[in-house]
Amino acid sequence: MIQQQEAQWWRDASIAYWQSLNGLPLPAGHAPPPESLDHYKSLEFPNAPGRG
Repeated sequence: MIQQQEAQWWRDASIAYWQSLNGLPLPAGHAPPPESLDHYKSLEFPNAPGRG
């Protein structure tokens, strides 16, 4: 379940980022990210591996 949630978050954040650069619409039938790019940029992960 965690992998599925993180995959969805990663997909949404990636699409928000790339759309901010190129402004292209998503293909028909694909949902846009539910949050803005600013939302994804504001997220913090203090317990992520490599943080020490």
